[in-house]
Amino acid sequence: MTKSKFAYPLIGLGNVYVEQSRFEDAIRAYKKAIDIDPDSSDSWNGLGNAYINLGLYDDAITSYQKAISIDSKFAYPWNNLGNVYHNLGRFDDAIKAYNKALEIDPNYSEPWHGRGNVYLDMHKYDEAIEAYKNRIKLEPSSVNSWHGLGNVYNRKNCEDCDIKAIEAYKKAIDINPSFSPAWNGLGNVYQRKEMFDDAIAAFKNAIEIDPKFAAARLSLASCYKRINQDDMYKEQIKIANDLMENEIEYNRACFEAISGNKEKALELLEIALKKNQMGPDWARRDPDLESIRDDPNFDHLLEKFSSKGWASGTTRHQFIIR
Repeated sequence: MTKSKFAYPLIGLGNVYVEQSRFEDAIRAYKKAIDIDPDSSDSWNGLGNAYINLGLYDDAITSYQKAISIDSKFAYPWNNLGNVYHNLGRFDDAIKAYNKALEIDPNYSEPWHGRGNVYLDMHKYDEAIEAYKNRIKLEPSSVNSWHGLGNVYNRKNCEDCDIKAIEAYKKAIDINPSFSPAWNGLGNVYQRKEMFDDAIAAFKNAIEIDPKFAAARLSLASCYKRINQDDMYKEQIKIANDLMENEIEYNRACFEAISGNKEKALELLEIALKKNQMGPDWARRDPDLESIRDDPNFDHLLEKFSSKGWASGTTRHQFIIR
């Protein structure tokens, strides 16, 4: 029996731990596999997957590069390397890594999704749409790519973008009715179109699936405020307040805006833009920030960051990847 065969059970165990979000246990399993067979590209790729989920990007890059050095035709670490570069804001490097994965395996769908995410964050909406659609061609049941397509149309300002966003979010929901981000995205479109009954229903579905979905709570509170249902507004804003402690600055800015605290909302929004949590394009369209749009400082702030070319929506996600 070869060394690699002794390592296989440990690699499998590491993969299970990643699926269970037990990343420290996964690291130990992959390292044991590497001790047995240092030239196992699967072990190094798996180790990178555990590191990226913990936000240990330098370690993840080292692991993926080691996997690639062992087997340069192994498409998975190229894709995963693209994910790391995306999270680090190294967009050009991310695209190059995704392209390499596709060059190796044209039928590998995940790099197309990664490209879509990067192009969305670069405000290159047409390229993002093409990338998500290519992923969907290869994998029609990809909930994440239907959701991503909805996000592009939600942010892009065009005549039929809202219709296309709704269609994409509904497709994601048809595939997986328990995918709360798609319900939240659908609610965002309805909220912006002032279709408050539909928006409220969508946000309620998102919250039923994930009661700690703070952004959906905020948007639901905002809807109730717009239709003068003060008791319902107060109930939701109180629950949202209890969820705010660990939220990113952008969501906290929305909370303060909905609560009527303009100065604090603008202060948090500036921090969020500096941290690249969301871009000026969405801040201009986000209905949760409507109450601060008439403040001159709002336009000044967005112009400041638009001129710097800040990307939108760059946040760290959990990756369950191969």
